[in-house]
Amino acid sequence: MRPNLQSEQRVNRGFTLIELVVVIVILGILSAIALPRFIDLSREARIAKLQAARGAVGSAAALANAASIVQFPNAPDSTIAMTGLPVTMANRFPTGNLAGIVAAAQLQGSEYSIVVGPSGFVPAGAVSIRLTGGTNSTQCSFTYIQASAVDGSFFLSDVDSRGC
Repeated sequence: MRPNLQSEQRVNRGFTLIELVVVIVILGILSAIALPRFIDLSREARIAKLQAARGAVGSAAALANAASIVQFPNAPDSTIAMTGLPVTMANRFPTGNLAGIVAAAQLQGSEYSIVVGPSGFVPAGAVSIRLTGGTNSTQCSFTYIQASAVDGSFFLSDVDSRGC
């Protein structure tokens, strides 16, 4: 009995042009739906990074305060050492500058833009930590203001994420 050559050829042919076009159209539709969601993730990542930096600043200020109380109970403005770096203090909390809170929180790298007051909208005794890479770094930031009295505390603004 001889096999049917026509059915044997049909098995080895592969995909038709219409099948390939349908698959390409479906892939195009899926990528058009999924691509904007992946693009938006970079903004969310910048916001999360800025919130993590804010948390690091708050923790560093609290740790520096505790170290100041332990190391220099009678000298609230003494410079302390944190992880081998000198940290300038004012009223038992890090000062709002590079030698103070920025050194304590160890915010380094090209992704941060640090603006020390008085400058623009940043008051004296304050530092604005801005994240670069968004649409407007002045609106992708938070501000640390040093303590104004020994019995007081530092101020840490909420994260402004409009420009992230």
